[in-house]
Amino acid sequence: KKEGFDIDLSPEQASPDTPAVFRCGDIMYDNTLYFLDYAKSKFDQLKEAHHLPDENLILATMHRPNNVDHEDCLISIFKAFRHIAEKHNKTIVLPLHPRTAHQLESFPAATEMSQHERIKIIPPVSFLEILALEQASDMVITDSGGVQKEAYFVKKPCLIMLDKTPWIELVESKNAIEVGSDYQRIIDGADHFLKDDSNLNFVELYGDGKASEFICQKIVELFGTN
Repeated sequence: KKEGFDIDLSPEQASPDTPAVFRCGDIMYDNTLYFLDYAKSKFDQLKEAHHLPDENLILATMHRPNNVDHEDCLISIFKAFRHIAEKHNKTIVLPLHPRTAHQLESFPAATEMSQHERIKIIPPVSFLEILALEQASDMVITDSGGVQKEAYFVKKPCLIMLDKTPWIELVESKNAIEVGSDYQRIIDGADHFLKDDSNLNFVELYGDGKASEFICQKIVELFGTN
C-alpha cells in the first residue's frame, strides 16, 4: 500500500491506472511440492552411492564468497561441523559446490579440518537429489537462498550461514537462525534445534502450494482468454 498498490483489489476494479497486487503464495513452494514424491526415490540411490546412513543426517551446503574464500571461515565452519556430528551423533552430508572445492585446494588446514568420518563430502547433486537430502535430514545448514526456503517447505529447521538473510520471515518464524560462519553461533544453533523440545511450528508462510494456478486464474479474469 505504501508503494501505491491496492492489495487484493477485485478484478473489476483493477486497471492499468489502478494496478493491483494479489496474495498468491510462492511458486517455488508449488514446484517443491510437485516434485517431492518423485524426489524421495532418489535418496536410496544417494545412500548406496555415498554410503549414507538411513537416519541422523544433517544436510550442509556452502558456496558464498564470504564463507568459502577465507580459510579461517572454512576452518570455523568445519570445526563446528565436527562438534555437531560428534555431540549429536549425526552424519553431515556436504554436496561440494565447485567454488568451495576450488578454494579447499588452496587451504590445506581447512581441508584437513574437513576430513572426518562423520562429514560426508560428495559431488554436487541435482535439484531432485537435494530435495531428497532435505527430506531425509534432521536439520539443514546452508548459505544458499533457495535451500533455506526448501528447508522450510519440507519442515526442517535451518541454520543460515549468513549474517542477514533476505528471507527474514524464516528467522521470524523461529524455524531458522542466522549464524554466519561463527563457530559458537553454529553449534549453539544446532544445540537449539536438535534438542527434544525445540517446538518447531511451520505455518503456511508461502501459500497453499497452488500459487501458479491462482496466477493463471487471475490473468484470465483480468485480461480474458483472447
